Amino acid sequence: ATATPLRPIVPSCWGNSLR
Repeated sequence: ATATPLRPIVPSCWGNSLR
């Protein structure tokens, strides 16, 4: 799972949810 460099390595769904 690749996430934004600024945020930790989390699943895409997580990044989307946080965003």
